[in-house]
Amino acid sequence: MSVLLAHIQNLAARGEVEISRHAFKELAADAIYIQDVMAGLPASDVIEEYPDYFKGPVILTLQRDGAGEPIHVL
Repeated sequence: MSVLLAHIQNLAARGEVEISRHAFKELAADAIYIQDVMAGLPASDVIEEYPDYFKGPVILTLQRDGAGEPIHVL
């Protein structure tokens, strides 16, 4: 498992995740609920890691929404 994904999952489990305004807008534009993103995090698969991203390390994951449809989350 990705060390970065494990760290993010741990932060989320402790409720220590902040969702940016930009992220909320992007999710709303795609009709994705934050509850689906958070619920799908434990079973997410890493697609790509960006350890040197200018805002800090991030990962692209494949997750499932509440209906079981695939969603990509950065």
